Amino acid sequence: MRNRLSTWLALALTLMSQGGILGEDSSKGKGRKEIDRLVQRLGDEDFDTREGASRKLEEIGQPALAALREAVASDDLEVRRRASRLIGRISARIARTDVKMVSPPKGAVVLFSGKDLNAWVGRDGAAKPTWKVEDGVMEAADADVRTRKSFAGPYKLHVEFRIPAEPPDTPCGRGNSGVYLHGNYEIQILDSYGVQPNAPKVIHSKPSESCGAIFSQTAPRVNASKAPGFWQSYDVEFTPPHYDNGKKMADAVVTVLHNGELIHDKVKIAEPTGSLGLGGDLSEPAPVMLQYHGCPVQFRNVWLLPSAKK
Repeated sequence: MRNRLSTWLALALTLMSQGGILGEDSSKGKGRKEIDRLVQRLGDEDFDTREGASRKLEEIGQPALAALREAVASDDLEVRRRASRLIGRISARIARTDVKMVSPPKGAVVLFSGKDLNAWVGRDGAAKPTWKVEDGVMEAADADVRTRKSFAGPYKLHVEFRIPAEPPDTPCGRGNSGVYLHGNYEIQILDSYGVQPNAPKVIHSKPSESCGAIFSQTAPRVNASKAPGFWQSYDVEFTPPHYDNGKKMADAVVTVLHNGELIHDKVKIAEPTGSLGLGGDLSEPAPVMLQYHGCPVQFRNVWLLPSAKK
């Protein structure tokens, strides 16, 4: 247990170096106090003090976003104005920066390391996968792929993906793909960068169908999408549904970080997310599936860490 905790502490520190929710949470101590002081100075009477605080907060970057989002509701007009501008600047920079690769921790099952597709098969569980591997990246093509192994869960899953910079103009365009947990619960992949919920004439603009959504069921808490063409990541904690003698006793539960931002926190999934999953007996171990939905979405560095908790 101590080694497992050490492993996930190391992973947390890596994610903190990227910024994101782990970085924001870590700032609730001494770092958060300093950020709060800087935010307060955004409304200082002295112009140079305001400017200095703005520069420092922009340098801090993503770990300052939580405090800046709170500051948008400030009674001070100058604080609101500067906080809004800083959120825009920081978010724009983050959106055009690749996530750092996170090495698989000890005990992880490496599903793709950039070399081959040996851990994957076709959707039927037997066919050779149709995806191609080049320059350390596997690219979606022709059909879904699923892991050769099935997993009973709970587990932690790390997936790095990249939506094409210019997604094809098809009915399933805008980088459409998905990560299917237990073969049946889809975490949507889509180009949702800058898309406002329910925007007219935009495919999958519903919040529950946007990038990071538990497809058609639960919208992400925030839109953490990067611009297309940049590497993104999902860090997922998944517990499958629990059955006793064929009777479901508990729903599946998922927590998801998208590019380090917490977008789902212990959300229950009562039913499979639509008809495109693998189906089958949900009480049995099941594979992870990656969807091909008409777009050459790319993946790298995919691994799964079985949980010690059963």
